[in-house]
Amino acid sequence: MTPKSQPNIQLKLFIFITFVMLLKSTEARIGMDVVDITDCPNKPPMKGLDFSNLSFSMNEKGEVIMDGNVTFLVEHGAPWSWILHTQHLERGTWATGIVRKSVPDFCKSCHNPLEVWSVIMKYVKIQECPVPAGHVESFDRVNLGSFGVRVPAAFIGEWKLFIETTLGPNYHDCLMVEGSVFEI
Repeated sequence: MTPKSQPNIQLKLFIFITFVMLLKSTEARIGMDVVDITDCPNKPPMKGLDFSNLSFSMNEKGEVIMDGNVTFLVEHGAPWSWILHTQHLERGTWATGIVRKSVPDFCKSCHNPLEVWSVIMKYVKIQECPVPAGHVESFDRVNLGSFGVRVPAAFIGEWKLFIETTLGPNYHDCLMVEGSVFEI
């Protein structure tokens, strides 16, 4: 990645919230520090969404506030598959992590209230696929609530989160987030 294409802090916060939402049903209170966001090794870079005008902050109650815009740079239609998977640093070696989420078609599951993204989807204007290239979703100080979670002690340490998306047979991209998970 070139310096001018480095993801900004808002994207780091968005990825952090995504990772925390994946862990929301486990056992110890944790925090996460995002160390770096880069392209995935040997995979096409993330290029379909622009998060540069989206920000996240915490209010006085510790709840996450989302504010700004997400721009769709390419059309996102069915099937829009997601694979979220992790690696965990164990004894100096990167091992396959236990956190994995596979979504064969986000367009079919975007309204499922049991999915981790349901808290955000209720604020999205376009509720069906396809979402056209150039579409901008705006969020005006949306309160996403508290993402404090409980996880086993084995989750504490260094992690890599991989976010891979596919839009049909000719589009695939990937983003890697490196961070530390720590007990609060």
